[in-house]
Amino acid sequence: HVQAGSERGSNDPIENEIIRSDGSTVPVEVVANVVEFGGQHLIQGTFRDISDRKKTESALRESETKYRTLFEQSSDAIYLSARGGRLLDLNEAGAALFGYSREEMLSLDVANLYLDPNEWKEFVEVMGSQGAVREYEATGVKKDGSPIDCLVTVSPWCSEDGTVRGYQGLVRDVTEQRRAEDELRQSEERFRTLVHHAPEAIVLWNLETGKFVDANANAERLFGLPRKRLLELGPFDVSPPFQPD
Repeated sequence: HVQAGSERGSNDPIENEIIRSDGSTVPVEVVANVVEFGGQHLIQGTFRDISDRKKTESALRESETKYRTLFEQSSDAIYLSARGGRLLDLNEAGAALFGYSREEMLSLDVANLYLDPNEWKEFVEVMGSQGAVREYEATGVKKDGSPIDCLVTVSPWCSEDGTVRGYQGLVRDVTEQRRAEDELRQSEERFRTLVHHAPEAIVLWNLETGKFVDANANAERLFGLPRKRLLELGPFDVSPPFQPD
Protein backbone atom coordinates (compact mmCIF):
# COMPACT_ATOMS: atom_id res chain seq x y z
CA HIS A 1 0.00 0.00 0.00
CA VAL A 2 2.81 2.40 0.90
CA GLN A 3 4.69 1.66 -2.32
CA ALA A 4 1.55 1.98 -4.46
CA GLY A 5 0.76 5.35 -2.90
CA SER A 6 4.25 6.63 -3.46
CA GLU A 7 4.25 5.50 -7.06
CA ARG A 8 1.02 7.44 -7.67
CA GLY A 9 2.66 10.48 -6.14
CA SER A 10 -0.14 10.56 -3.61
CA ASN A 11 0.44 11.33 0.03
CA ASP A 12 -3.15 10.62 1.13
CA PRO A 13 -3.19 8.75 4.44
CA ILE A 14 -3.75 5.02 4.23
CA GLU A 15 -5.10 2.93 7.11
CA ASN A 16 -3.25 -0.29 7.77
CA GLU A 17 -2.03 -2.51 10.59
CA ILE A 18 1.45 -3.26 11.84
CA ILE A 19 2.65 -6.23 13.87
CA ARG A 20 4.47 -5.54 17.11
CA SER A 21 7.28 -7.70 18.48
CA ASP A 22 4.83 -9.45 20.81
CA GLY A 23 2.67 -10.49 17.84
CA SER A 24 -0.16 -8.03 18.54
CA THR A 25 -1.42 -5.76 15.79
CA VAL A 26 -1.83 -2.00 15.93
CA PRO A 27 -4.03 0.03 13.57
CA VAL A 28 -2.05 2.87 12.03
CA GLU A 29 -2.48 5.65 9.54
CA VAL A 30 0.38 5.79 7.06
CA VAL A 31 1.46 8.70 4.90
CA ALA A 32 4.09 7.84 2.27
CA ASN A 33 6.25 10.28 0.34
CA VAL A 34 9.11 9.83 -2.11
CA VAL A 35 12.21 11.68 -0.94
CA GLU A 36 15.72 11.97 -2.32
CA PHE A 37 18.49 11.18 0.11
CA GLY A 38 22.17 10.66 -0.71
CA GLY A 39 21.40 10.46 -4.38
CA GLN A 40 18.77 7.81 -3.85
CA HIS A 41 15.00 7.94 -4.15
CA LEU A 42 13.56 6.59 -0.95
CA ILE A 43 10.11 6.17 0.47
CA GLN A 44 9.49 8.01 3.70
CA GLY A 45 6.68 6.52 5.74
CA THR A 46 5.01 8.34 8.63
CA PHE A 47 2.98 6.12 10.96
CA ARG A 48 0.36 7.35 13.41
CA ASP A 49 -1.25 5.07 15.99
CA ILE A 50 -5.04 5.32 15.56
CA SER A 51 -6.02 2.71 18.16
CA ASP A 52 -8.10 5.19 20.20
CA ARG A 53 -9.88 6.48 17.11
CA LYS A 54 -10.70 2.95 16.01
CA LYS A 55 -12.09 2.11 19.45
CA THR A 56 -14.25 5.24 19.33
CA GLU A 57 -15.48 4.42 15.84
CA SER A 58 -16.26 0.83 16.88
CA ALA A 59 -18.18 2.03 19.95
CA LEU A 60 -20.08 4.50 17.76
CA ARG A 61 -21.01 1.78 15.26
CA GLU A 62 -22.17 -0.48 18.10
CA SER A 63 -24.24 2.35 19.58
CA GLU A 64 -25.79 3.15 16.19
CA THR A 65 -26.60 -0.53 15.65
CA LYS A 66 -28.31 -0.74 19.05
CA TYR A 67 -30.26 2.46 18.36
CA ARG A 68 -31.30 1.26 14.90
CA THR A 69 -32.40 -2.10 16.29
CA LEU A 70 -34.50 -0.38 18.96
CA PHE A 71 -35.79 2.07 16.34
CA GLU A 72 -36.92 -0.61 13.91
CA GLN A 73 -38.22 -3.18 16.40
CA SER A 74 -40.16 -0.81 18.66
CA SER A 75 -43.92 -1.34 18.72
CA ASP A 76 -44.31 2.42 19.24
CA ALA A 77 -43.92 4.96 16.47
CA ILE A 78 -40.50 6.66 16.59
CA TYR A 79 -39.62 9.59 14.37
CA LEU A 80 -37.01 12.23 13.74
CA SER A 81 -38.07 15.63 12.43
CA ALA A 82 -36.46 18.91 11.39
CA ARG A 83 -37.09 22.00 13.52
CA GLY A 84 -39.85 23.09 11.15
CA GLY A 85 -41.65 19.77 11.54
CA ARG A 86 -40.67 17.96 8.33
CA LEU A 87 -40.23 14.24 8.95
CA LEU A 88 -36.66 13.04 8.36
CA ASP A 89 -36.89 9.45 9.55
CA LEU A 90 -39.57 7.11 10.84
CA ASN A 91 -39.78 3.46 11.81
CA GLU A 92 -42.17 0.94 10.29
CA ALA A 93 -44.40 1.00 13.39
CA GLY A 94 -44.97 4.71 12.76
CA ALA A 95 -45.94 4.17 9.15
CA ALA A 96 -48.31 1.36 10.14
CA LEU A 97 -49.88 3.45 12.92
CA PHE A 98 -50.86 6.24 10.55
CA GLY A 99 -51.69 3.99 7.60
CA TYR A 100 -49.04 5.33 5.20
CA SER A 101 -46.02 3.76 3.58
CA ARG A 102 -42.72 4.91 5.04
CA GLU A 103 -41.94 6.78 1.80
CA GLU A 104 -45.27 8.61 1.98
CA MET A 105 -44.66 9.58 5.59
CA LEU A 106 -41.28 11.14 4.77
CA SER A 107 -43.01 13.59 2.44
CA LEU A 108 -45.17 14.91 5.30
CA ASP A 109 -44.77 17.31 8.21
CA VAL A 110 -45.59 16.26 11.78
CA ALA A 111 -48.45 18.79 11.64
CA ASN A 112 -50.15 16.62 8.99
CA LEU A 113 -50.54 13.85 11.58
CA TYR A 114 -52.72 15.89 13.97
CA LEU A 115 -56.49 15.74 13.58
CA ASP A 116 -56.95 19.32 14.76
CA PRO A 117 -54.47 21.95 13.47
CA ASN A 118 -55.08 23.97 16.65
CA GLU A 119 -53.91 21.05 18.76
CA TRP A 120 -50.67 20.99 16.78
CA LYS A 121 -50.21 24.73 17.47
CA GLU A 122 -50.79 24.12 21.19
CA PHE A 123 -48.22 21.32 21.12
CA VAL A 124 -45.65 23.59 19.47
CA GLU A 125 -46.28 26.21 22.16
CA VAL A 126 -45.72 23.65 24.91
CA MET A 127 -42.50 22.50 23.24
CA GLY A 128 -41.38 26.11 22.97
CA SER A 129 -41.95 26.80 26.66
CA GLN A 130 -40.78 23.47 28.10
CA GLY A 131 -38.20 22.31 25.55
CA ALA A 132 -39.49 18.73 25.75
CA VAL A 133 -42.74 16.94 26.54
CA ARG A 134 -43.56 13.56 28.04
CA GLU A 135 -46.77 11.62 27.35
CA TYR A 136 -48.61 14.62 25.90
CA GLU A 137 -52.18 13.60 25.07
CA ALA A 138 -53.00 14.30 21.43
CA THR A 139 -55.38 13.11 18.73
CA GLY A 140 -53.67 11.97 15.56
CA VAL A 141 -55.27 11.22 12.22
CA LYS A 142 -54.73 8.25 9.94
CA LYS A 143 -54.43 8.45 6.18
CA ASP A 144 -58.09 7.39 5.90
CA GLY A 145 -59.14 10.22 8.24
CA SER A 146 -59.90 8.10 11.30
CA PRO A 147 -58.69 9.51 14.65
CA ILE A 148 -56.03 7.97 16.91
CA ASP A 149 -55.65 8.68 20.62
CA CYS A 150 -51.93 9.12 21.26
CA LEU A 151 -49.40 9.83 23.98
CA VAL A 152 -46.53 11.83 22.52
CA THR A 153 -43.05 12.13 24.05
CA VAL A 154 -40.62 14.50 22.31
CA SER A 155 -37.11 15.74 23.09
CA PRO A 156 -34.71 18.00 21.18
CA TRP A 157 -32.21 16.52 18.72
CA CYS A 158 -29.04 18.60 19.12
CA SER A 159 -25.70 18.92 17.39
CA GLU A 160 -22.44 18.66 19.35
CA ASP A 161 -22.43 22.39 20.08
CA GLY A 162 -25.92 22.20 21.58
CA THR A 163 -27.76 23.71 18.62
CA VAL A 164 -31.25 22.24 18.22
CA ARG A 165 -31.32 20.54 14.81
CA GLY A 166 -34.75 19.01 15.20
CA TYR A 167 -36.77 16.70 17.41
CA GLN A 168 -36.98 13.01 18.15
CA GLY A 169 -40.36 11.71 19.19
CA LEU A 170 -42.19 8.61 20.33
CA VAL A 171 -45.90 8.16 19.70
CA ARG A 172 -47.88 5.49 21.57
CA ASP A 173 -51.31 4.45 20.36
CA VAL A 174 -53.72 4.42 23.33
CA THR A 175 -56.94 4.34 21.30
CA GLU A 176 -58.09 0.98 22.65
CA GLN A 177 -57.10 1.92 26.19
CA ARG A 178 -59.09 5.17 25.99
CA ARG A 179 -62.07 3.32 24.50
CA ALA A 180 -62.00 0.79 27.36
CA GLU A 181 -61.77 3.64 29.90
CA ASP A 182 -64.74 5.40 28.28
CA GLU A 183 -66.79 2.20 28.32
CA LEU A 184 -65.95 1.70 32.01
CA ARG A 185 -66.98 5.27 32.83
CA GLN A 186 -70.23 4.85 30.95
CA SER A 187 -70.91 1.55 32.71
CA GLU A 188 -70.23 3.13 36.11
CA GLU A 189 -72.46 6.08 35.23
CA ARG A 190 -75.32 3.75 34.21
CA PHE A 191 -74.90 1.81 37.43
CA ARG A 192 -74.82 5.01 39.48
CA THR A 193 -77.96 6.28 37.74
CA LEU A 194 -79.70 2.96 38.43
CA VAL A 195 -78.73 3.09 42.12
CA HIS A 196 -79.86 6.67 42.67
CA HIS A 197 -83.19 6.20 40.92
CA ALA A 198 -84.04 2.83 42.41
CA PRO A 199 -87.20 2.70 44.58
CA GLU A 200 -85.29 0.77 47.25
CA ALA A 201 -82.67 2.03 49.71
CA ILE A 202 -79.26 1.06 48.27
CA VAL A 203 -75.82 1.45 49.81
CA LEU A 204 -72.39 0.37 48.50
CA TRP A 205 -69.99 -0.99 51.09
CA ASN A 206 -66.19 -1.27 50.83
CA LEU A 207 -65.18 -4.56 52.42
CA GLU A 208 -61.61 -3.38 53.07
CA THR A 209 -62.44 -0.12 54.85
CA GLY A 210 -65.76 -1.26 56.30
CA LYS A 211 -67.34 2.04 55.21
CA PHE A 212 -70.16 2.93 52.84
CA VAL A 213 -68.88 4.48 49.60
CA ASP A 214 -72.25 5.45 48.13
CA ALA A 215 -75.88 5.70 49.13
CA ASN A 216 -79.00 6.76 47.29
CA ALA A 217 -81.72 9.17 48.44
CA ASN A 218 -83.93 6.37 49.71
CA ALA A 219 -81.07 5.17 51.95
CA GLU A 220 -80.80 8.70 53.38
CA ARG A 221 -84.52 8.64 54.18
CA LEU A 222 -84.40 5.11 55.60
CA PHE A 223 -81.49 5.78 57.97
CA GLY A 224 -82.46 9.37 58.66
CA LEU A 225 -78.96 10.59 57.80
CA PRO A 226 -77.59 12.75 55.00
CA ARG A 227 -75.43 11.00 52.42
CA LYS A 228 -72.27 12.75 53.64
CA ARG A 229 -72.79 11.37 57.15
CA LEU A 230 -73.65 7.89 55.86
CA LEU A 231 -70.32 7.71 53.99
CA GLU A 232 -68.52 8.13 57.31
CA LEU A 233 -70.22 4.99 58.62
CA GLY A 234 -70.45 1.31 57.84
CA PRO A 235 -73.14 -1.38 58.21
CA PHE A 236 -72.12 -2.14 61.80
CA ASP A 237 -72.59 1.50 62.76
CA VAL A 238 -76.25 1.44 61.71
CA SER A 239 -77.07 -1.97 63.18
CA PRO A 240 -77.99 -2.76 66.80
CA PRO A 241 -75.63 -5.06 68.74
CA PHE A 242 -78.18 -7.84 68.66
CA GLN A 243 -80.65 -8.59 65.91
CA PRO A 244 -84.11 -9.90 66.84
CA ASP A 245 -84.76 -13.56 66.12
